[in-house]
Amino acid sequence: MLLDLLGSVVLFLLLTFGLAWPLVSRLALQPAEKLVAVAGLSLLLIFFWAWATYVLGLAFRSLWLLPGLALAGLAAARRPLV
Repeated sequence: MLLDLLGSVVLFLLLTFGLAWPLVSRLALQPAEKLVAVAGLSLLLIFFWAWATYVLGLAFRSLWLLPGLALAGLAAARRPLV
């Protein structure tokens, strides 16, 4: 049960900060503003992806592309993270 909770927290953090990071990291914002912008934009992208999955009748397995995209986004824009 604890492992499930830990996995859920890691998945939430990955999706919240990983999807929009390549886009937001290029903006000239203060660090706190970048965190808010990346969280808001990532959650908006997750919502639109889930909405498109529902409306287009795609398999719900397509939602598992989001963690892969988040990891790829963090890997591609890892320079500003360091």
